[in-house]
Amino acid sequence: MIGKYIYSRLTANATFTALVGTKVYPIAAPQETAPPFAVYSVSITPATFHKGGAATKDNYSVTLRIFYPPGQTTDAYDKVNDCDEAIRDVLDESNTTAGGITVEGSAYTSSTDGMDETTNFFYREVNYNFRMVRP
Repeated sequence: MIGKYIYSRLTANATFTALVGTKVYPIAAPQETAPPFAVYSVSITPATFHKGGAATKDNYSVTLRIFYPPGQTTDAYDKVNDCDEAIRDVLDESNTTAGGITVEGSAYTSSTDGMDETTNFFYREVNYNFRMVRP
């Protein structure tokens, strides 16, 4: 569910879409997808416990990876940094509804640089925590 929120927020941001477009995918991009693109994975735990009832809120730990090919531009690493900043501007400390999903809070937790050994794409892995109201 948090994927709808992430996609809606990121693709509504002009800076992010100028860098990546609308290529934001859960877990992995389709094989034919040309970079740059972003993928995300999610881990979920209940945020609230109720005696005799389901949780009304969930905690989501989200990892986003932004991929850029090193040969596409001479400043691919700078582009990855720019994407990270655009994501942070949109997702960090957000408390809003987007894509039909209500988030009561979010926080940037970390980031890591890397290079995918198979594709040689630069990537930045960024991590966020969200608290989402269950629909």
